[in-house]
Amino acid sequence: MDSIYSFLDYRDYLKYHFDESKKESSVFSFRYVTAKTGIDSGFYSKILSKQKHLGEDRVEVLADFLSLVGKERDYFLTLIYYNRARSESVRQELFGTLVSLKQSAGTMIEDYRYFSEWYTIPVREILSHFDFIDDYAALAKQFSPAITERQASNAIRTLTELSMIAPDEQGFLRPTENNLTTGDQWRSEAVRRFQRQMIILASDSIERFPKESRDISTITLSTSKRSLDRIRERMAQARREIVEIIASEDEVDGVYQINMQVFPLTGGTL
Repeated sequence: MDSIYSFLDYRDYLKYHFDESKKESSVFSFRYVTAKTGIDSGFYSKILSKQKHLGEDRVEVLADFLSLVGKERDYFLTLIYYNRARSESVRQELFGTLVSLKQSAGTMIEDYRYFSEWYTIPVREILSHFDFIDDYAALAKQFSPAITERQASNAIRTLTELSMIAPDEQGFLRPTENNLTTGDQWRSEAVRRFQRQMIILASDSIERFPKESRDISTITLSTSKRSLDRIRERMAQARREIVEIIASEDEVDGVYQINMQVFPLTGGTL
């Protein structure tokens, strides 16, 4: 079976465990789970389909049933509280615990580390034109808002460990072409964290930079789902065109962040 560390929703893990166990033994069923855990079979089915959450009084019993011990058990229990948490601050704290448990188990979480701090990706970008070997103070001074030497050092260490940067012929660290991926759940959670950080930086930039150094515009409108789909496609096309423009760039003198956002202000959904 896949490691529990591959999951960021305990119900996905339970569904996976149920399906795999059923393949291995014809005896395994919802009725079997009920007999071993005391959890009603209909209720367990709803947990697996994400209609319900596991009750706290059954958490330890289910962990025993799954034969989870040590850090795997800690990860499973933390995962339950993480999925049930409604407070964003609590979720962030529990997510950090999950990351620590995943790391201590010897599992690489490349994507999470790449997106975990807003400055890691810009550090990689700036190395394409900034000559850096080991002067972290000089590297840190390149950024706005400013980052510390420790943060610059952490970013370099992360990028090096992920093989996203490497020394060139002169010994300067430069971006590589390597792309690292992880499971979709880790990637999506990490990207959401990164996006939240960048949205905050965009808001702060209104005060940090003069108008000629930035471009922030907004449109509030009423539209239909059909038109919204066309708008999203046009935004995707614009992103592709921007990437093409950058690809043909001969001289680079800075790192910029481009956010493209559309979201409901009423009861509609994207």
